[in-house]
Amino acid sequence: MDHMDIILKMGIEQAADGIMLTDVSGVIQYVNVAFERMSGYGRGEVLGHHVRLLKSGQHDAAFYRALWATLCDGRVWSGIFVNRRKDGRLYEDQSVISPVRDDAGAVTAYLAVKRDVTVERQDERRLRQAQRLDAIGRLACGVAHDFNNALMTIMGHAEMLEQRLSQTKEASDEIAEIKGACDRAASLTRQLLAFGRRQVRD
Repeated sequence: MDHMDIILKMGIEQAADGIMLTDVSGVIQYVNVAFERMSGYGRGEVLGHHVRLLKSGQHDAAFYRALWATLCDGRVWSGIFVNRRKDGRLYEDQSVISPVRDDAGAVTAYLAVKRDVTVERQDERRLRQAQRLDAIGRLACGVAHDFNNALMTIMGHAEMLEQRLSQTKEASDEIAEIKGACDRAASLTRQLLAFGRRQVRD
């Protein structure tokens, strides 16, 4: 092994990204240290095993069919796997899988470069959730304000009508029902407004 081969081997072994080499059927032939850290499996525990060892059950059959169709066609596949560590915890890795060809151009192996993106993806999901809650909060506040304005108009007209018909007992009871309904609706509006402000603030 010449000097460049030694440097190349050391570089692959010490790379920050996980590196995995499989044969054309998906049986693992090599993994580096970063892969061991990512998956929790020692090298001796995965060599000679099929990559399905890492399957989490989070992807459907169509996902794997599309992946293998791409690779069998001699093309590079890239995407995100949800895989299962040795200890059972799930992790997400962003992978680029490339066919490895011999001198005649035939595919003899697949090389996967994997980066653990679990934390980044969780942060993205939390941000999207916060943005959704903020949007819901702003919508709730807007609806509450508009509804409250409509209630104030109804209440104002009910009070004017009550004064005009103050001598008629029956009409007065009906107006009291309208005002009571407005009060109850106003209470719900205040709750909606409080909810909306809480979402926007949080």
